[in-house]
Amino acid sequence: MAEIHREAIQRTVNAVRPGVYAWFTDPEEAAAAALPRTPVRQTSPACRGSAGLWRALVEPLQAER
Repeated sequence: MAEIHREAIQRTVNAVRPGVYAWFTDPEEAAAAALPRTPVRQTSPACRGSAGLWRALVEPLQAER
């Protein structure tokens, strides 16, 4: 199951920021690196998108621990 999540993270991260996934051995770090680095207001659509991306990528891995 963890391998499926890692593959999904790799595909998603590479779609958002190509090549970023290869820099990291931890999928959670790769997902975090793909998120926007500039702060955004909580009401911003970009913030909601980032939070959604984080939930989709990282929370399944955290639940496995």
